[in-house]
Amino acid sequence: MFATTTALFGQNLSNIPASFVDIGFGARPAALGGAYVALSNDVNSVLWNPAGMASMKKSQASFSYTNQLGLFAYKSFAAVVPFTGNAVGIAVVSSGDQALQELTVQASYAHLIQQKWNVGITAKYRMASFGNNTVSESEYLLFEPDEISEAFSNQVQGSSAGFGFDVGMQFLMSQAVSFGVMLKDVYAPMNWNSSVRSTTVKAKGKYIESLPPEMAVGTALRILENISLTADYHPALNTTTRSALHSGMEIRFLKLLSLRGGMQQVFATDAAAKYTMGMGIDYAVDTYFRIFVDYTYMSEFLANTQRLSVGMEF
Repeated sequence: MFATTTALFGQNLSNIPASFVDIGFGARPAALGGAYVALSNDVNSVLWNPAGMASMKKSQASFSYTNQLGLFAYKSFAAVVPFTGNAVGIAVVSSGDQALQELTVQASYAHLIQQKWNVGITAKYRMASFGNNTVSESEYLLFEPDEISEAFSNQVQGSSAGFGFDVGMQFLMSQAVSFGVMLKDVYAPMNWNSSVRSTTVKAKGKYIESLPPEMAVGTALRILENISLTADYHPALNTTTRSALHSGMEIRFLKLLSLRGGMQQVFATDAAAKYTMGMGIDYAVDTYFRIFVDYTYMSEFLANTQRLSVGMEF
């Protein structure tokens, strides 16, 4: 089973949804059910909709962590610096271990057009390695030594590297209503390379395969300055994905505490809705510096997941 699983990941890695999967980084957007395309207005915009960076007034930086399904550790860092209707941002996402490790580094730029339109673009560089894990033969007590040796010789190892581009837009109809569109990986070719130690079987070797594009359209409504309602629709752009609806609500109290909740519904006959809830604490140290901590609890089919983000504004 060990050799078979590794072979699946190594030979056709990007055909599997777990390849450079976007699990929704940042605790605040995740708590809103992943409905953040139109609401994006903070450091999380780098990863959700770069156009939202143009609405920021001060610089922000944030670090996020989650142990997805109790199996895969994801760490991300993002930072945004706005200046006179423009903004630049960077983000780094790291996940996995020696069995499958992925790294994404990206840079974003946003521009405000006539106080109504925000546009943004992101360039990414991705790299991955897989099959570098070592397992002691003593852990396979049910197999004969020759079976274990054959499995190790058939273990697929390799790496990949490539780049991708995202484009985003926001329309600020008023202070209360906004709309957003996000196109991820509109062009994202990856160069894969895999090999095995065995002389009797072959890996797929070198090949190029693009990551599938994704799209999200959304709207956000702000009520009484402290309540936000948001919804995103993710249409299926290929046969490996399903259309989905994301929605969320955020309530702020005294500019210090925020309570959030959301839902994700995939349009498939056997897909149950996923629910999210979370909170945030926003503390102003002085006029020029504040810190914020966000926490999210997500109900998943296989295992529930928690997310934590810590950031600062300066």
